[in-house]
Amino acid sequence: MFPSPLLNIVSAFIVAAFISWFSIPSIIKVVRIKKLFDKPGDRKIHKREVPTMGGIAIFGGFAISMLLFVNGYVEHLSVVVAASVIIFFLGLKDDLVNMPPRKKLAVEFGVALLIALATDLRITSLNGLFGIHELATWVSVPLTVFVIILIMNAYNLIDGIDGLAASIGILATVFYGIWFWIAERYGYAVISASIAGALIAFLPFNMSGKHYKIFMGDTGSLTVGLLLAIATIRFNEVNALASTPYRFASPLTISLGLLILPLFDALRVAIIRISRNTSPFHADNNHMHHQLLRLGLTHGNASIVLVATSALFVGIAMLLDNLAPTMIFTILGILAILLSAFTMNLEKRSSGADEIHLDFFKLTRRLYKKTG
Repeated sequence: MFPSPLLNIVSAFIVAAFISWFSIPSIIKVVRIKKLFDKPGDRKIHKREVPTMGGIAIFGGFAISMLLFVNGYVEHLSVVVAASVIIFFLGLKDDLVNMPPRKKLAVEFGVALLIALATDLRITSLNGLFGIHELATWVSVPLTVFVIILIMNAYNLIDGIDGLAASIGILATVFYGIWFWIAERYGYAVISASIAGALIAFLPFNMSGKHYKIFMGDTGSLTVGLLLAIATIRFNEVNALASTPYRFASPLTISLGLLILPLFDALRVAIIRISRNTSPFHADNNHMHHQLLRLGLTHGNASIVLVATSALFVGIAMLLDNLAPTMIFTILGILAILLSAFTMNLEKRSSGADEIHLDFFKLTRRLYKKTG
């Protein structure tokens, strides 16, 4: 819309925030009239009915703002928009009728495959991680599909307490947005700014304890998760180009640092569930944010701790960027495991348990024995 890329980026942020902020009260009103609440239950933390579908405002703010200001900078934009619309309606249907996990996964697979085949949004290099650089197409396509599905669902899983998913999304998109602007990839800077603006406007409503409280629901978490996956893939691919200014030597580990909380927590919870002979899709209260709540933290404080931890991991990854990617990956993984063990031990100690164990290690060994 404007000749100045920076003006487009800033305008995208402001317009997305305004649309999201302006539309949420109306969405809450309609949800209350239609009684489309997220109701309390055994696995739910909230104690009263709360309006959901805040994702409608997030998606609306993002989509309108992005289309207004992207200004032709993004190739295959039609595919990106189509994919996000499909995931938006998938999340909307799940919020309304609670779809079976396998059906959701099938749609997610189709969308991820569409992106991998119809665009240049593919992981074509691991930038030296595990000694691997360029990837053949037959490896690149399934890996891209896997990463998109993984990030979508991992982000969806952390939407369990007030403010956490939105704050992690803001952290990642602000980081990506600033870097894309510096690297002169203005279209993806606009996309990142649009998501960040919509999430920042949504956050106060999500954190509210009063009449205007709302959850983003799968409508929001799946859509934002998809867009984070797309931004992550583009970030890594642009960094692989020698012509890119301000390149990171190990962009994959920078992305891992940004998304360490949802990715590691999803892996950790899956291991716990499988070790207990339950489906990895079976919902429970074993996420790290649940542990912090059981330790006595409020929703807001737990979100602050986890977002600050994620920011710390990003900082560590950036400081170690000159090391070998495999070394950085290993360091981040060890730190994440130690953090998980620490929170488990704190929880055991606070509950009066006599013995304190590194449960994550025990669960991993038990799973290995079952599958070995």
